[in-house]
Amino acid sequence: PSMPPIRLLVINADDLGFAPGVNRGILEARRGNGVVGVDDGRRAGVRRPALPRHRTAGRIALQGASHVRDRLLATLDNLPLGVTELMMHPGNDDAVLAEQDPYRSEREAEVKALLEPEVSKAWRRGTCAW
Repeated sequence: PSMPPIRLLVINADDLGFAPGVNRGILEARRGNGVVGVDDGRRAGVRRPALPRHRTAGRIALQGASHVRDRLLATLDNLPLGVTELMMHPGNDDAVLAEQDPYRSEREAEVKALLEPEVSKAWRRGTCAW
């Protein structure tokens, strides 16, 4: 059976488990948008149904993007029909992360952008999932 056209944004907050600061940043960003659950993809024996895919399904990455807040708002305000996956790397800097990854201030900028009131409003207008 055919599904009606929908707009669905799935935010993939990458690197859960990479460092304590990354974990804190992901959870902080999720809670700030009214989402409290977490699925780290490692629950043994749990299979979720695949998301419906439409012809316009696509992927967007904001990693390293300047003006991440503005780009995130533009993404939320202009979602095409179908399923769009948005790859982000939110996190808070800490000593563990500093030893492993130069992408630290960018992670903090992504957390900040995800917590912006305008982003939260746009989030609530659409159909979004983590």
